[in-house]
Amino acid sequence: MHRLFGAFLGQIEHPTYFLAAFVPYFGRLGAGFGFLFLVYIIVVLAAIAVPAYHDYSVRAKMTAAINGSQGARDGLGTYYFANQKVPESLESAGVTAELADGIHLSLGQEGMVLTVSTPQGDLIFTPSADARRQIIWSCTPGEGLKPTQVPPICRSGAPAPGSNQ
Repeated sequence: MHRLFGAFLGQIEHPTYFLAAFVPYFGRLGAGFGFLFLVYIIVVLAAIAVPAYHDYSVRAKMTAAINGSQGARDGLGTYYFANQKVPESLESAGVTAELADGIHLSLGQEGMVLTVSTPQGDLIFTPSADARRQIIWSCTPGEGLKPTQVPPICRSGAPAPGSNQ
């Protein structure tokens, strides 16, 4: 005990005695409890980090799908303003239905709604016209996607990036 007080007075050369005063002692099994506590901390961190990383990974792929479908949205808008009607199919608007990385596009029969289907889930783009007669595309998560797995712009139904025609 006098060594502990000696650490405060600067009489002991090694600070390990001082630090040891703050480490709990569990007897002969102390190292085992320390290891179990370390495993517990790692499991808790993994339980938090793995779902967060999964959502981040899906969100990055959805951002790529938004950017990849920009040409299709532009083509649909151009067709609409040139012909004053909704195209009957993607092909009639000059848009290919298959994009890179397994992304499939489909056009809804009502109101030119574009669905971007990815292996992770669907993004739904809904058009509307503003006062300047430009098409504004709003995106929302579709089947298979949670709101945390899409970019923030698609959670609120706000206009998608590059949506003005």
